[in-house]
Amino acid sequence: MINAIRLSMIAGLGAAALTANAAGIFSAQSANHTSLSPSGGVETTVVQVSVPPGTWTVIANASFVNWGNKDYDRCHVIAGDAPMYGATTMTGELDGQPAVATVTNLGVVTTFARETFKLNCWHDWNVPNQLVDPGATLVVSRSPK
Repeated sequence: MINAIRLSMIAGLGAAALTANAAGIFSAQSANHTSLSPSGGVETTVVQVSVPPGTWTVIANASFVNWGNKDYDRCHVIAGDAPMYGATTMTGELDGQPAVATVTNLGVVTTFARETFKLNCWHDWNVPNQLVDPGATLVVSRSPK
């Protein structure tokens, strides 16, 4: 049974679009890079999924690319309009930071109606040409009762 769940999860992660299955795993993975605003503080939705009411384990990851000046890069998961779990890294190859860095978000949330979960990402300063690599992933799976 555990192996079947793992296989379902892996199959969901391999999709280039939204997937859902009977095991209660909903996932989305970006097929292309997502350009971020050249202005700092502008959130961009990278991937999203819609789920029915329930208690959910949420995990998301995104890799930022920045060949320019250093900047803080951030993502958080939003359920509806409520920001939940956030993570931060720093990139900026010109200033000695890594050109690519990955952030991961993890948490558990209970919803009482159909809800859309979004992975929103942004950077802090006015550093142009930043993006999130293809393969950014959001997985929302039903938590055990």
